[in-house]
Amino acid sequence: MKTPFSRLNLLPPPPPPPPPPPQEFAGSGNISRRAARWRPTLSGRSAALLILIGALALFLAPGPTAQAQSSDAYLKSLGTSPGTLDSAFARISRLYRVTVADNVSSITVTPTANDPKASITVGGATVASGNASPPQNLIVGINTITITVTSEDGATTKNYYVDVTRPAPTHLVRMGADDDYEPDWGGITGAAVAGDDGVTLNWRAPTNGGNVKGYRILRREAGITAYVEIHDTLGDTDPTATGYVDPLSSAESGKDYMYRVKVVNTDCQVGPDWYAGDDGRGWPDPKNFGRATVQTHSTAQSDPAAPTAAPATPQMGDGSDSAGSNNGKANGATAGSSGITVTWQAPTNAGSGGATVKGYVILRREDGERLPAETALENGNHLAGSHHKYREIHTTLGDTPPTALSYLDPASGLAGDTTYLYRVRAINNNCFISPDPTRHDQTGYSFGDNNFGKATAQ
Repeated sequence: MKTPFSRLNLLPPPPPPPPPPPQEFAGSGNISRRAARWRPTLSGRSAALLILIGALALFLAPGPTAQAQSSDAYLKSLGTSPGTLDSAFARISRLYRVTVADNVSSITVTPTANDPKASITVGGATVASGNASPPQNLIVGINTITITVTSEDGATTKNYYVDVTRPAPTHLVRMGADDDYEPDWGGITGAAVAGDDGVTLNWRAPTNGGNVKGYRILRREAGITAYVEIHDTLGDTDPTATGYVDPLSSAESGKDYMYRVKVVNTDCQVGPDWYAGDDGRGWPDPKNFGRATVQTHSTAQSDPAAPTAAPATPQMGDGSDSAGSNNGKANGATAGSSGITVTWQAPTNAGSGGATVKGYVILRREDGERLPAETALENGNHLAGSHHKYREIHTTLGDTPPTALSYLDPASGLAGDTTYLYRVRAINNNCFISPDPTRHDQTGYSFGDNNFGKATAQ
């Protein structure tokens, strides 16, 4: 049977599908699908070469960049013990002041660096940031402590300064039985009474200033300004007794005398015979004042001699030269990178009565530095006044040993290229100190030529 004719059977077969379009690759033009499926293969030699190139690239690649070292030389905080800074710490403020009690002989400083990697020295000694410094010895007066901060990179250095004031002992002696005194400078009632044996002095022990070791009695004739020390009680049977008779053999018949008394404590601190005025100068204390006219007598008179109990003045340097006073003794003061070393010889005698040397006092001033004559007053401890601006910078009483014959004045407290002058005084075990070599009005000022060192700080 024939298949019925239909329109569908009359259609031609569909044409074959067209070939796919050629693949496109950037930078290489058109290639065929076959070419697109081609993958290169490496020989063993080529693979080894690529591995070598990769390793070399890793070797030559730069490592992480090293961090630059800090140039920060500031402090973050600063404290002292004992004492408190006079103002709140600010890292840009470099000078601070602290006042301690008169019996405080040392202080520690605790600096903390702003950068933990910075280094710190206090008085020339290395101190870890945030830790207390070694004790810094204090003399009576102003003590400047230098804190030096050096940055991590070593390129920046900053100094901070703490001025520590240790006041003079406040143990003023009160003469007489009470605080009554005459406004016309007649003296405290009962402080000095003339009698057949001489002038009897009376005073009261101070209520502060340490344990009393003894007293020193000073006298001057009315109309003469200078007081002279006429007696000390350290050699008396009772050195702490609060009375003394100025004998007729010393007090000249009919003369009007004025008296004052100083106390010496067991630390060899000598109390002043004056009190501080509002302007910081010392003025005679009207409560430490006796006055009497010696009764007429026929005893032969003699001027009181200067005390012989004091040690002789030390000679500075090695003792081998006699340099003039303008040049200083050879090796008396020698400058170095750590500071200026001061040397001296032991005194030729330590004082009468079998005394021994207890220690030394070192004095210093800048070359050309002077005080006005009217402000050159005794400062109440070891140093007598002078028109030269010498200051007591150190006592060896707290050193080990205290009788060493040299002292290093540290560079931290000196200004570079500045010339300094030095002198030294000896103290014996009875707390007597050798004559002040800076005074022009003392007999034998020539000993200042031998007690003199001079050096320029590096």
